[in-house]
Parts: sequence; C-alpha cells; structure tokens
Amino acid sequence: MSVQFLFCALLTVAAGNDLVPGDGISEDVQSFSAAVKYPFMVSLNYYKTGGHFCSGSVLSSRHVFTTCQCVVRISGGTARILDTDMFYLTIKSDRGKDDVRTPVKVIVHRGCRKQMYGWEFDFAVVRINAPINVSYSVPPAIPNDEKEMNEFYKGANECKLVDWTVNFDSMAYFTDYALRLMGNDECEKHLCSRYSIKCRIKDFRDNYVCFDGERVCPGNGGGHLFCRNKFAGIVNWTPNCNSGDPLVFSKLANIFSFYKSYREEQINDYRNLLGQVIRAFIFVCVSFCLFCGIILRKPLQQSLWINDLRSRVSIFFDKSTMD
Repeated sequence: MSVQFLFCALLTVAAGNDLVPGDGISEDVQSFSAAVKYPFMVSLNYYKTGGHFCSGSVLSSRHVFTTCQCVVRISGGTARILDTDMFYLTIKSDRGKDDVRTPVKVIVHRGCRKQMYGWEFDFAVVRINAPINVSYSVPPAIPNDEKEMNEFYKGANECKLVDWTVNFDSMAYFTDYALRLMGNDECEKHLCSRYSIKCRIKDFRDNYVCFDGERVCPGNGGGHLFCRNKFAGIVNWTPNCNSGDPLVFSKLANIFSFYKSYREEQINDYRNLLGQVIRAFIFVCVSFCLFCGIILRKPLQQSLWINDLRSRVSIFFDKSTMD
C-alpha cells in the first residue's frame, strides 16, 4: 500500500498539475504531492491539542511569516499575543519527515488591529529557536517590486490558495486550490449586500483583494496567495462553507518593505555563511603553508649546519697543511 501511495505521489509531482478535490486522486496523495511542491509552507500547531491551527511560510532561516490573527487572541476587548510555549511549528524536510521548531519571539505588525470585518495589517513574524534548512525549504519567490505585485491584482493571473488546513476529521492536510479573481466592484457589492458593516471598509481596494470562495471554508487561516508562482498575499478572512462569500486576502504589496527587511536577513545569513567558509579556507591554507615551512626548514637548517661544519673542517686542514 505504501509503495502504491509513493508511486502515485511521485507521478503526480512529475506531472506538475494543479490538484483540486475530486479529480480522482485521493486526499492523502493530493496533500503529500502539494506539500512536496511547496516545501517552504509551515504548519502552526497547539501544544495542548497537538492540532494545526494556522499556516505560515519560511521567511528566513530564523523567521516564519504568518498572519496577525493567527498569533493574537482577543478576550474581553484586550488583544494578547500567544505565549511562545503554547504552540510549535512543523516544516517539511528533505529527510522525508517534519522538522519541529519552537517559537522564541512573536512580532506582529505595528498596524495590526481587529475590525468587525477582519483585520488591518494582518501580518506577523515568528522567530524560531533553531535555523531552518533553507537549502531545502527555501523562502517562496516574490515579485521584484510593488509595481509587479500590483499587476497580479488587476486580472486573472493564474492565482491559487496554498496552505495547510483541517478537514472534518480534524486532520491537517495540504491544499493548493486554483482561484478565480473577483473584481472589486463585484466583491464590494456582495459584501455590502450581506454585511452592511463591510460597506464602510476603509481603503478596501488598496488593502485587500477578493477571490471566489466557492471551495473554501473556515480553517484556511494563514493561507497564502500565489500568482504566477509568486507570493502575493495572505488570507484575511474566509467565507463560511458554501456561503458564496468571497475569499479576501491582505495584499503583500502594502507591507513589501516590512516583508523584505526579513528577507534581507536571509541574504545576510548566506553572506555570513560564505564569509565563514572563506575565512576557514584561508585559515587552512595559511596553516598548511606554515606547517610545510616548518617541516622543510629543518632539513634546510641541517643542510646549512653540515655545510658550515665541512667548511670549517676544510679550513682547519688547509691551515695544518700550510704549517
């Protein structure tokens, strides 16, 4: 059974097709194949229940990117960041099993706050206890600049939802759904007709982008929006199952500099690693040269000493002969 499962999964990955439920492939194989395609995706899990509750992605070797609402809880009108001992993170590894990391610090965007309709600046970063193997779980590709990213929000650009989610059996599985872009006019009209409060969303078009939420249910927290295989947004709120409501993403373009500041740390990590390798190489070369110099110096010194002795003996005999 396991051989058949692996064979089917490898065929699916090799084909490179987008996976959608009901295409004749089992949910387990879909989840396995999709996870292999997106090794940078991370699952956040509660210690108490051991269950998945949100998605994230590798931001640098020491940071994971997720949403503010994933790591903030509101009780009695007070917002509180989750304690680092309440959850852990799992990342797919090249060894075929999950790597587990624990958070040491949770950083939420300074503009993050809960609204009646969702969250503003719904972005957060989790610093972890040990570095991620970024040679395998490399951070996702991003657009070159905000201009390129904003182009993704203007038309159908082969976008998809990528995330870990929970099925009806409370089991976490991986999905990548193809999405249909919903125009701003259509989205706002739909939201206003069902939720009057959402008619007053400030700067809705600047901060959010809508997609048809037909196949999406609650439980996709932290899900990522990819357009043309580049990271472009993160789930802000999800519709109820079969409600016809849109799936709304926070635009990554609005915090591009915030996001890239942590990506720069990844570049610095590579530079530091390269610097360490170069310094180690120089140290080895210098040590080798010094070692060789010491080894070669002894025979040379002995040779000079013998020659000096010979010359002295020769001079002595020459003087004796003359006398």
